[in-house]
Amino acid sequence: DLRFEYYPAPDEIISVSGFYKKFKNPIELQLRSLTGQNEKTAQMFYQNLEEASNLGFEVNFRKSFGFINNGSGILNKLFLSGNFTWMHSKLKLAGEDFNWGQPDGTTLVIVADQNRPLWGQAPYLINGGLLYAGDKLGLNLSYTRVGERIIYGSQEARYNEWEKARDVLDAQVSYRFLKNNKAEVKLNFSDLLNQQVIRYFNGYTETISEPDANGVKFKTTTVNKRTYNKDEDELRRSYNYGRNISLSFSYTF
Repeated sequence: DLRFEYYPAPDEIISVSGFYKKFKNPIELQLRSLTGQNEKTAQMFYQNLEEASNLGFEVNFRKSFGFINNGSGILNKLFLSGNFTWMHSKLKLAGEDFNWGQPDGTTLVIVADQNRPLWGQAPYLINGGLLYAGDKLGLNLSYTRVGERIIYGSQEARYNEWEKARDVLDAQVSYRFLKNNKAEVKLNFSDLLNQQVIRYFNGYTETISEPDANGVKFKTTTVNKRTYNKDEDELRRSYNYGRNISLSFSYTF
């Protein structure tokens, strides 16, 4: 890991970091189709991969609005923050490439070295927030976007179950009171956008034909974009978490 941090003023930060991580025998939750049954039927199991690696960078900032009017008590307590993380990963399944004969005479190639994210890892993550931190009153509006990620991995690329990227907006209002602000009440609003969760199989085919007269195999590969395409991808499930509102009270002794 390599990280640079700069603090323009109290409670403010600008940071940039880069990282590389290598994993030995990481554990992944995978899907496996049941031979001889409908492809929609599958079992889940935990599987050790041979190895995996992550390469990425992160940018983070937190800035006060006090620069507009340094004498304003409100603007000095109002902050804008943001974070962006990008990751690229590669992994290797246990064992070597495996050729699986298909009923139509073609061969499905299960490649050991795969250029895909690890289970649960998104290629990017975006966070943004607007915060007012008053002596008693607090306001917080936060935004999060998680990129397409694999919910269940698979040794066969066509059985990787992906979750579509979605936007999440949360809000919180808090108020502290009593002596030394020992009591606090919080009103939370979660997932205000209530975007649909969509999980899908990404369209994917990879075949190798029989060798020609010179013994050369012809390889045909078609890989769709990882983003969800309702015309090409198989929808596995869709649902909504729903908007949530909660009220809490705390007291510090």
